Amino acid sequence: MSLFHDTGKPLPENANCYRSIGPFARHLIPAPLLSSHNLKHNCWAILTVHSGDIDFVWDDGTAPRALTQGDAIVIPPEVMHHLKAEKDVEIEIAFYNHAG
Repeated sequence: MSLFHDTGKPLPENANCYRSIGPFARHLIPAPLLSSHNLKHNCWAILTVHSGDIDFVWDDGTAPRALTQGDAIVIPPEVMHHLKAEKDVEIEIAFYNHAG
């Protein structure tokens, strides 16, 4: 499994997983995830691709991150992003909080 930290902000060591959503096939991905959004302060997420592929887009203009089966990406708080799903895919997202 490849775990990407595109923003240079890895998940804090003492982060606590408090919720997960999915898995979602391409046609079941919630619409808000396909539009620009961000995570709240002190909320992190890890998106994992179980099968297929998807583009993870940082809304700061950097190139999208192509994710394939077995890849995961750390999503830090307050960074705008969205998903671009054009092919078959199955994803899951785990949410973490960090009190520090």
